[in-house]
Amino acid sequence: MTGEISLSHKFRRNNSFIINGWTYGQALGHFLLEKKVVGSASPHIVEVGGGLGDVSHEIIRILLEDGREPFYTILDLSPSLQEAQKARLAEFKGRTEFILGDAEKTDRIVKPADLLIANEVLGDFRAITNIPLERGGHPTGRLTTKERRMLESSHSSQRLWNTAWNMIERYALEVPPEDFCAKGSGFVLNYGAIKFLETLNATLKPAGTAFISENSTQHAIGLILPEHMEYTISSRHVEQVLDRIGLTWSAGTPNDFLQIDPTRKIVDLTYANACAILGHWHASKLASDNPEVRIEVKQTMALARRLLPQEFRPPLFDSALTPEEYVAELDRSRLIRQDKPQVGEVLTTMNPTSAFRYYLIQKPE
Repeated sequence: MTGEISLSHKFRRNNSFIINGWTYGQALGHFLLEKKVVGSASPHIVEVGGGLGDVSHEIIRILLEDGREPFYTILDLSPSLQEAQKARLAEFKGRTEFILGDAEKTDRIVKPADLLIANEVLGDFRAITNIPLERGGHPTGRLTTKERRMLESSHSSQRLWNTAWNMIERYALEVPPEDFCAKGSGFVLNYGAIKFLETLNATLKPAGTAFISENSTQHAIGLILPEHMEYTISSRHVEQVLDRIGLTWSAGTPNDFLQIDPTRKIVDLTYANACAILGHWHASKLASDNPEVRIEVKQTMALARRLLPQEFRPPLFDSALTPEEYVAELDRSRLIRQDKPQVGEVLTTMNPTSAFRYYLIQKPE
């Protein structure tokens, strides 16, 4: 999880940022009660992609404190994550079940739910990339001649592009403008995420609600993360699909329930960026101390890892920290033994929730 762009993981512990010192899961649980989307006294809740089980643990506990009797199903594709979920939710044995399966087929796997949660998981679903701006066309962008020939001659690529265009035409999805794709090779369609949305009518009970949250942009773009690739979710496509399949929805940012002060400085929330922060700082320090040594500082994980001390294995840097807490952790961990970066030199973000978007999706009664 240290390589994920995940608000819920970074804020999984009680912290000084979220309202009332809550965890992400606690804030979400109270938000769902406030929005009255858990109408049943004995709700069946389905979570797709449960991470380490922290969000589900808090939601179950909050519902029990509210006098509800929830039954909680987690559907996940990862056996190792599912083992972590079972351990985290061991105290709720009898109220939980764990199913290994593909969320694009949720309607065939789980029983209908009063509430379905897909928290920061849709970006992991299948995506079709390099889609030409017109059906039957070829990708645009900065491709080498070899890459272009391989794409244009690949039957697999042509089949996938046709599949993407079938979905685009079925839902009248907005195609990104040409200048959006100028630096890439065509555009991205969140194919798996849309397939998941298609299951909601069957997965939700009448008047049931789905909560979906993910890193979102108007049109999907790639996110290069340590050892894997994810894609932002196209907010335009999500909304167009929901309208076409007859579900009502409202949207917002997670700060609606986290209520983080946007002026507070928070140390960047990913392990990748923690490496990059210290790597670039360390590289600059080396260059400063040794002017004859020319170091080209690039935005790459590989460089950052090479420049950091070998013992840099930061178990603490997958949590939200204030700049002061960050420097204190460096001191305690002895990761930088001298000339530690000052608070002002630590990369911070003013509003970590702004890149995320959530949807509350309602099925008619």
